[in-house]
Amino acid sequence: MKQSYQTLIEMAIREAQQSPIPFGDLVTEIFETIMKLERDMFLRESDAEGNKGNGFYQRFIPSFQGKLDIRIPRDRKGNFSPLFLEVARHQSEKCSELALELFTSGLSTRKIETVIQTMFGEKMSASKVSEIAQKIQPIREAWQKRPLDNAFFAIEIDAIRLHVRRQEVYNEACFIVMGIRPDGKREILGIYLFPEEGAHAWREVFSDLIGRGLARIELIISDELKGIVEATEAQYPGAKHQLCLTHRKRNLINRIRADKKKEFSDDFNHVFTVDDPENSLSRIEARLALFTEKWKPHISNVDSCLEIGKLKNYAAFLHFPVQIRRMVYTTNWIERLNAHIRKITKRVPAFPSPDSLLNLVFMAVQHFEDGPYKRHIPAFYKHLKPLYEKHDD
Repeated sequence: MKQSYQTLIEMAIREAQQSPIPFGDLVTEIFETIMKLERDMFLRESDAEGNKGNGFYQRFIPSFQGKLDIRIPRDRKGNFSPLFLEVARHQSEKCSELALELFTSGLSTRKIETVIQTMFGEKMSASKVSEIAQKIQPIREAWQKRPLDNAFFAIEIDAIRLHVRRQEVYNEACFIVMGIRPDGKREILGIYLFPEEGAHAWREVFSDLIGRGLARIELIISDELKGIVEATEAQYPGAKHQLCLTHRKRNLINRIRADKKKEFSDDFNHVFTVDDPENSLSRIEARLALFTEKWKPHISNVDSCLEIGKLKNYAAFLHFPVQIRRMVYTTNWIERLNAHIRKITKRVPAFPSPDSLLNLVFMAVQHFEDGPYKRHIPAFYKHLKPLYEKHDD
């Protein structure tokens, strides 16, 4: 059986590609397919007369996501024991690494070759590893084109910078777009990579979302990315746009002496006073004037960093119930995902192609999305419900 494992992996990937399962369950489907193929080969090679498949039983095996609920195939005579299950039981960490690396191009094929050699005691060529890894691309492309719901309460947009080779190696921004439903459940809507930022790139992103069905957004939350405000106004004219206050404060505070940082942070928070139900744009303007006057000796262009003309975008949270403002004035939710992506991609000094980068980010997103993003936040919809009832009227 061990000598046929390379064939099993290739066959498993082909079968998993044709399966209509949710993408977040891809790894489980791959594991189950490998074991089912193992059983089929066992039955073909077995001399036991009348033996055949006899359904499945459930087992939990450790993985990088905690535990996977796996269906283990069995035979009628009870003689079949999957080699893959033994590997998973005794080498769960390496098995998890293999699952991620095999179905993601962009990592060193020599490294994957070494993992397979270590786990299964047989050689797989670097070209064969590369061929297998690239099979994730059509799955990722289908996910990127999937239809979207007509409406989300908000979308968050943030970028993670990664090195990718085109003709030379460039440090490019990979943008993640996350949708937030009225009940607080979150869903990654798309992954986008552009050689250069700008309004044209954001028009392309928003055109993609609209083309896939997303017609209504109440709020867009992002950093102050080049051209994004103009693109939002053009393609989602009814949406408010909140520029991330956390990013802006972080950028400014890095220019302040260490002994002044806490005072600066407190003053910045006081300008916007997110939790004040009586807050208003005029009050923020008045506090901002005092803030810039105080801190201009420390940051000469502090007034241009917080322009009055952009204040409506820094204070868009005012349009929403005070109980959820701390959830919508920052891109912190999507930054947690980006931290996960950085952890996964840090082993890759430079991706050999844009597709290889997108494939790995896609796999990282799928593993992360199956966790906290699926949970709803009860208080979220409770306070948003009047807003939606107003729209429906």
